[in-house]
Amino acid sequence: MNEFGEKLRELRGNKSIREAARGIEISHTYLDSLEKGADPRTGKKRIPTIDVVNKISLYYDYDFFDLISLAGLFVSIRELPEEQKEAQKKRFVKMINKISDDNEKDVKEKYDDLLNEKLNFDETQYLKHSYNFLQTEINDSNNKKEDSDDNDNYLTNNIITMGVMLQKLYQEKGSKDVDVYNDIITDFDKFIKKYLDVK
Repeated sequence: MNEFGEKLRELRGNKSIREAARGIEISHTYLDSLEKGADPRTGKKRIPTIDVVNKISLYYDYDFFDLISLAGLFVSIRELPEEQKEAQKKRFVKMINKISDDNEKDVKEKYDDLLNEKLNFDETQYLKHSYNFLQTEINDSNNKKEDSDDNDNYLTNNIITMGVMLQKLYQEKGSKDVDVYNDIITDFDKFIKKYLDVK
């Protein structure tokens, strides 16, 4: 039994070979030989086709590329079965949503911890103005709903740009690097001109 065969056996769990083979839409003898890694009659190594790996991936809802790798196969993006293109898109969106949810949870927890502390006047003013900036940008963005592309670009060009510049400023704090200073000044100048619509 090879790694691919071991993974198939693990994925099958308590299902019988016949039940799993019916679901995958291959013969039970073929599935048995894939799990064993060889044809029991001839002893010849059994290598699945891309189409069969696709069927197995869809049936077990298991990552296609992991199975391809375990089977020792290579597939280019152009050769990817249509079902896998759709499945990969869904997985990618799911992954992005999870990252977004995790980031949101992390930010909320950090702000919750911060706001449970006694804030001095400077911190209060900074957080107040940051909140006002975010709220204004979100409201302006919601008012531009008629053009969703403009809406997305508006948020990206303002809130995210400002956040990236603040992060860069924080990372370079105390560096005494004149080039970094000039980069930040240039980026901030461009942002302000665009934000204020100054030519």
